[in-house]
Amino acid sequence: MIRSVQHYFRCPDCHSLNIVFSENQIHCDQCAANFPITNGKPVLIRHDNKVFPLEGYTDAKLEKNKRAFCKGSIFSPSINLNYQDNLKAFARVIASDKPAYILVIGSGQQKEWLEKIFANIKQFTFIYCDIDSNAEVDLFCDAHELPFVERVFHGVIITAVLEHVLYPERVVNEIHRVLVDGGAIYSEIPFMQQVHEGAYDFTRYTLSGHRLLMNQFQELSNCLVD
Repeated sequence: MIRSVQHYFRCPDCHSLNIVFSENQIHCDQCAANFPITNGKPVLIRHDNKVFPLEGYTDAKLEKNKRAFCKGSIFSPSINLNYQDNLKAFARVIASDKPAYILVIGSGQQKEWLEKIFANIKQFTFIYCDIDSNAEVDLFCDAHELPFVERVFHGVIITAVLEHVLYPERVVNEIHRVLVDGGAIYSEIPFMQQVHEGAYDFTRYTLSGHRLLMNQFQELSNCLVD
């Protein structure tokens, strides 16, 4: 899926569009930065990101993290029973005969589930991204600084993610930047849920707070539309 959108990538360090893909890395011709491609997955994270440094995404590190995750994984006690219906409503907002790119931010292990829900919509091309090295993704990136040019995606899905980011407003601004005019976002944030993901759980929003966070969008049913 990455090949279909790689011409929309920009350098995380300097935001240049002059980036070149090779087999094992991505090179920026403007600032001379290099970003690894690990197991076929680009790692487009700023070099000065001290929380999620690039060296944490080597082949050996990813394999070690994967084994540790599988050993200690548990099912989440929090389930949104309307999740599937909400996503179908989201799809109807975007529905068109033309191809549409959908960015899934903080995709985690949602890929198989989402592709089942949207199996009948052939026009959708999904791009899965996450900062978590355990996630099933097309690329690793930081949602605070999405490595894409403006107005690329027709839809964005971000579920149970914004409570984990340091600056939710900044992430929402990035989503607004990469959405096409008329694009849609499906956003879900838990409210009455215990601390999860340990040190990376920061925020809870009421419904009014969620609406305020998304004030760049117009609310439509269960979706927020640009």
